[in-house]
Amino acid sequence: MQQISATARILGADGNPVPGLSLVLEVFSLADGWAQLAAGETGRDGIVNFSGRPEAPAQGGTPVHAPALRVVEKSGDTAPRVLATGGVVTYGGPRLRILTVDFGEVERLDTTRFALRSTQGQPQDRVHVVSGLPRRVDLSMATLTRAVTDRGVLATGTVADLGGVTSTATPTATPLASVSADRFNAELLTFTARETTLRNELSARDLLLAENQKRLAELEDSATKAAARAEAAEKEKAEAAAEAAALRAAASREAPLQTIALSIGKEAAAANTAMEAEAAGFRIAKMQVSLKGSVTPDGDRIALATAADALKGPAAVEGLQGVVFDFVPDRKPAPTPAGTPVPDVLGLTESAARRALAAAGLALSVATRPGGATGRFSVGQAVQQAPAPGQQLPPGETVIVVFAAP
Repeated sequence: MQQISATARILGADGNPVPGLSLVLEVFSLADGWAQLAAGETGRDGIVNFSGRPEAPAQGGTPVHAPALRVVEKSGDTAPRVLATGGVVTYGGPRLRILTVDFGEVERLDTTRFALRSTQGQPQDRVHVVSGLPRRVDLSMATLTRAVTDRGVLATGTVADLGGVTSTATPTATPLASVSADRFNAELLTFTARETTLRNELSARDLLLAENQKRLAELEDSATKAAARAEAAEKEKAEAAAEAAALRAAASREAPLQTIALSIGKEAAAANTAMEAEAAGFRIAKMQVSLKGSVTPDGDRIALATAADALKGPAAVEGLQGVVFDFVPDRKPAPTPAGTPVPDVLGLTESAARRALAAAGLALSVATRPGGATGRFSVGQAVQQAPAPGQQLPPGETVIVVFAAP
């Protein structure tokens, strides 16, 4: 049992409701005796409603079985002024676990209240004072007719007035005096208790519905957030895929710097040969080629800029790394039968490398690599050469040397 709900209607001796009366609902336990469970005040109709939770007994304490309830009027008297005890009790079942008590209509005694006496006739003023009694309903002829008809009898010579229709009862052996309002009171109390139980059940269901609606709103909010996270994850996935595709495309455009330099040098040499054959009277004395793109960390390969990079604007192209090749084609001396070993010019400056190659009968083709300075080489020193040192070249051939630039 989680909750006790009780109701009562307090009437005066004149039959009118008593409003503004402060009352207390007390519960009796085997361990502590009478204790306050709830308090309330009668309304304009004389009805007071109580609701409270009985305290669970301490571990190992005396349990409370079938609690006794009573309505007590707040007053300055030493003995409690008890208005009502007992009442019609209903239980909402193991699901709701609400005990409902209806004390019905109670007539509040004023000057006629009396102290409860024991069976031995000893006064028990300190126990409590009876200040209220169950009020008997004033029965009309229509009510009596209903009550007697339910029992199948009417009193001898009784005339019932039912909305203008006069009915004379047939004489029977059952006197009208045997008809009591107790049955009507019991039915009324049962109906009121049932109504209170249904109201409590409805309140409990409304509470459950509100909780379910709140839970549904929380689930909908969680679903919305999960959808937003999924959308963000899909966007990140698409961006990562695009970046990976761009990296693969850049990797596919990478070409060795040595191959690019050799190709440019061969084209320049072929152009000079063609011009000599045509007796053009001039030749390429010096050529500089600047490449823009992304150089690999080891400095061996470069992915050249594309038209898409140029469409991004000059700033995008200027932000790319650059490699500059200086080509100085020289006339080839008469070929000799024996080849010339290529000297090692790594670590030399441009002028020193040019002198070393000239001493070996070879020409120098200069290329630069920005950011080529490392712990081994400084800016201005040769960091790479092709062909490699020791290889044989005919005299007059060109050796490409890459120097570290800032």
